[in-house]
Amino acid sequence: MAKPKGGDHLLSWFYQLSDTRSYSDGVPQPITFTEIEAWSRLSRTRLKPHHIEALTMLDAAYRSEMGEAITYSNERRRREQGRK
Repeated sequence: MAKPKGGDHLLSWFYQLSDTRSYSDGVPQPITFTEIEAWSRLSRTRLKPHHIEALTMLDAAYRSEMGEAITYSNERRRREQGRK
């Protein structure tokens, strides 16, 4: 899939935010508005509303993909344990 033009800064910001996210039982938790605001302030990155919307959409897509991967992994582990 082709990467949209002009989105490099958004991906960079998302990766920075994602690196600090919390996990619960191996499941990535949403990046909160509080975390976005704190990161923006500390990094002195001025965000506009459409940037925040894009970051939260990226986060939702990331968590959806991770959720599917975790579900697949858990199902596979159960099948393998059932064979033993």
